Amino acid sequence: MASLKLNLGTTGHDHTESADTKVTIDFALPDGSSYSLQTKKDATVEFLKSALDKEKGLPFDKTTLSYEGKKMLDPLSLVDVVPNLGSSLKLKVESQ
Repeated sequence: MASLKLNLGTTGHDHTESADTKVTIDFALPDGSSYSLQTKKDATVEFLKSALDKEKGLPFDKTTLSYEGKKMLDPLSLVDVVPNLGSSLKLKVESQ
């Protein structure tokens, strides 16, 4: 069986990550503000908390993410928590 390798370097299109593998997350932050992040749908809760720590100064170990009132566990991915994940998602951020 022959394999096909595509060189997409000059096309401007990345076929390894199509639009349906990405999601824009709107975080409702503890101070009432919001923050948006575009990432892969298989990103883990741990990754999202790390991004919030880096970008917004929310301590990783004191931050909790919730979806529809349910707390999200670190090792789970977005698709584990939200099986029918579309192109956008709203999450609540709590920090102690």
